[in-house]
Parts: sequence; C-alpha cells; structure tokens
Amino acid sequence: MITRKGEPFFFPGNGVGCLLVHGFVSTPQEMRWLGSQLSASGYTVLGIRLFGHASHPSDLNRVRWEDWLASLEDGVHLLRHRCDRIVVIGHSLGGVIAFIGAGYLNFDGLITTSTPFHTLPYRRIRRLEGLLPLLRPLSIFIRTVPKPPPLDYVDPQAAKQHLTYSVFPLRALPEIAEMFEEMRQVLPQLSLPTLLIHSLKDRGVPISNVDELSEHFGGSELEILKVENSGHVIVLEPERERVLAAMVAFISKINTNKARQVQI
Repeated sequence: MITRKGEPFFFPGNGVGCLLVHGFVSTPQEMRWLGSQLSASGYTVLGIRLFGHASHPSDLNRVRWEDWLASLEDGVHLLRHRCDRIVVIGHSLGGVIAFIGAGYLNFDGLITTSTPFHTLPYRRIRRLEGLLPLLRPLSIFIRTVPKPPPLDYVDPQAAKQHLTYSVFPLRALPEIAEMFEEMRQVLPQLSLPTLLIHSLKDRGVPISNVDELSEHFGGSELEILKVENSGHVIVLEPERERVLAAMVAFISKINTNKARQVQI
C-alpha cells in the first residue's frame, strides 16, 4: 500500500515534459511543490515513485538498483506519448538514477539537486563502506540501520513536512554502491545540457560532490548553481524559489535551442 500523500503525481501541460525523481527512502511528496510550480509555468509534469518507496522500508530489502532505473524508464516513456521534449529533474539519489538513464534514454536535458558522486551519503552510513560485500548476507539478520536526524534543514517546518522512511534498509545499500559505479562510468560519455544545483550547507552530501560530478561530466553544456541558505533537501527549503527560477530558465533555454535546430 502506498503511503498517504506519497503517491506519484501528474500535471498535464504543454509539449515540454518534466520528469521528477525523488531521493532515497523518500517519496514523490518531496518533489510535489516543485512539480506544481513547473506546471504553473506551462510544462507537463510527472513525479514518479521509485520502486520500494512510499510504502514500507522492508520493500527496499528486495530492491535492485535496476528496478529504480526501470521506474525512470517507465516515466520517460509515459511522457514521450504527449511531449516533444523531456527534461529529467532528479534529487539526490534521483539525480544518480537520472545520470545513468541519460546514457541511453535520450532525453533533452538534465537537472540534479544535492546529488552525490560518492557511494553512501551521511557519515554514519559511510562507515559501512568497508563492509559492503557482507551487507547482503548480513541484511538477513540486521534489516535496517537508523537514519541520521535531519540536522541541516534551514526551515524546521520543511523537516516536519518531509515524508520519508526513518531507517535505511541494509540490503539496499550495496545496490546504491553498484549504482554509483555505473554512474561514474556513464558520466564521461554524457553531452546533454545539464544543470547541477547544490547547497553549501548540505551535510548529507557535501558540496565537494558537485565539483567531482562536474569534473567527470563529458559534455560542455554544464551549468552549476550553488546556493547558501538550504540544507540537503533543496526542493523544500527557503531558496526553493531561486532554485525554481534557475530550473525554468534552463528548461526555457533548452526549448528555445531545440526549436531553432528544428527550424534549421
């Protein structure tokens, strides 16, 4: 059963589709405000639910990272039925999935927020990296590990409203590690227009990650926005209006450039 208020969402609009991908142990709810604002700008918006999310943490103990990629692929194909152009917007883990998908799904633009380059976010979880080969069998006996408290929120109300699991399912962590390996192989091959957004105050995924992403990105059409008054979940924080404006300007530029190419 899907958690109340954690459902996927769809806002019909014009021929430019925005596919929104939430983060690990979170739900489409964290992307809903952004989706409603993009819809108000005229875009068609689809907020997907990644496999194993917005239900029960135990569902993530049977997930494989390819399942998350399949969730993205389904969303892209759904939008293609009504949109000429597609921009994928991924938050945190959703950005990692979007980078991988960009390698073969041929969407027109990519925006990521708070997306890590290294494997496991949060210092407490990174301590388990040396045990990654053992986590799958270990997860039979230890199902979850506590999720660190949200220490970097600038807006306490946003923290209260954020719908997310309170634990990390142990079995899912090796899947994340494998997914990061895949992303690092794909990054140098990418050339699509991309916007990276990150906060200097992000304690879950430090700002150094956005610099490493940019260093390994293969294309030249790369923009970076660093904000100062937000925590990890930028899409819910006080600077979300600034983040939204940057996204709309980026999408508009992609749409204009594509239209010129069609005319030529």
